[in-house]
Amino acid sequence: MTRVRSILISTLLLTWPFVVEAESTRIDAYGFSISLPDGFAATQKDGGVQLAQTGMRRTVQRLEIFTQDQPFQTATRQFTLRDVAGFDHPFLSAVERLGAGSGGTEYRLTAVGTDNTGQTVVMIAQDQLEIGTPGFAFAWDVLASYQPR
Repeated sequence: MTRVRSILISTLLLTWPFVVEAESTRIDAYGFSISLPDGFAATQKDGGVQLAQTGMRRTVQRLEIFTQDQPFQTATRQFTLRDVAGFDHPFLSAVERLGAGSGGTEYRLTAVGTDNTGQTVVMIAQDQLEIGTPGFAFAWDVLASYQPR
């Protein structure tokens, strides 16, 4: 089993330009770093980083954080304000219901704010629950670990 896992990890490292799976690891992405939560793997994606749960899961949890120089364009939505540790200004955030799957209803959180360098920081997270609406604690924790470089 260990050899199979080594082959799979080697294949992933050769396939993706950036893959990490570890406990409490900091991930360096385009101009920032974040903490990688246990049970997640990271890949670089278009100016940021995308995190996805590892292993076989019945529910979905994904997260993407990226920065850009210009304001983030969104469709008209009802946003709420949320303070995030480490940021001087609150983030605008909105949760949308996406649909249902075998693990329950899927939701997407979109949060937009600025870091202390003036970069627009965008976080898009997906979570799935059988009952209720997710609080996206994993996503907010990762965003709170954000540090510009």
